[in-house]
Amino acid sequence: TIGDGELIIAKGEYITEEKARVIASLEAEQDKRFVKQFNPVAHYFGRFMLIAIAFVALFMFLKVSHYDIYEDTQRLLIVLVTILLMCAATAFTINVRPEWVLMVPLCIGPILMHIIFDMRAALIVHVTTIMILGHMVPDNFEFTFYQLTAGMMSILAVRDFGRRSHFFV
Repeated sequence: TIGDGELIIAKGEYITEEKARVIASLEAEQDKRFVKQFNPVAHYFGRFMLIAIAFVALFMFLKVSHYDIYEDTQRLLIVLVTILLMCAATAFTINVRPEWVLMVPLCIGPILMHIIFDMRAALIVHVTTIMILGHMVPDNFEFTFYQLTAGMMSILAVRDFGRRSHFFV
C-alpha cells in the first residue's frame, strides 16, 4: 500500500515487478476516477463549440475580406464541400488506420482553393480545416504542425500559375 506523498520510484531507479504492479494499480485507479467524472454530453458539446468557433471565424473572414465568396452560394458551397471532403477523408483514415493519418493529402484543399480563389482564402480554409481535424486525430499537435506547414508550402508552390488550366496540365 502506498500513502499520500510517498515516493514510488526514484529517477534512474530500476522498476521491479512489485513497483510495476503498484504503478499499474495507481493507473487503473486514475482511469476509474476519470470514467466517473467523464460526461460524454459535455465532451461532445465542447467539441461542437470548438468547431462552431472555427466556422464562425471562417465566415467572419469571408464576410470581411472576401465578400464575393460570402454572398455567392455556389462559391461558399465549394469552400464547405472542400472542408467536408478533407474531414471525411481524415475521419475514414482514422477509422481504418490511425497511424496513416499524416498521409491524407490535405494539401489538395488549399491548392484547389488557391487556384479557384486566392492565396488568403486558401490559407484560411486550410487553417479552418486543420482546426476542425485537430480534435479528431491521435497526436493533434504533431498533426496540426505538419499539416499547417505542408499547406502553407503548397499554397506558395502554386502562386506562380498564370492560368488555372496549367494546374491540370
